[in-house]
Amino acid sequence: PTPYTFGQDPIPGVNLYRNTKAKFVMANGGNSLPCAMAKYNAKTGQFIHITSDSEFSPMIRETRVIKK
Repeated sequence: PTPYTFGQDPIPGVNLYRNTKAKFVMANGGNSLPCAMAKYNAKTGQFIHITSDSEFSPMIRETRVIKK
């Protein structure tokens, strides 16, 4: 699948694909494309993988609104 990046990528050298710390989720009972997320703080350089469903779901909804 073609990877989608929303917004500007501040760390182009970091990939979630094939990263063992990344959690991929497939919506619609597994019929949607796999999706993984991470947060990056440009001020501190902190990179956080999003692994909890309670944080992942709202971020996906926000991203869908941005995409439209």
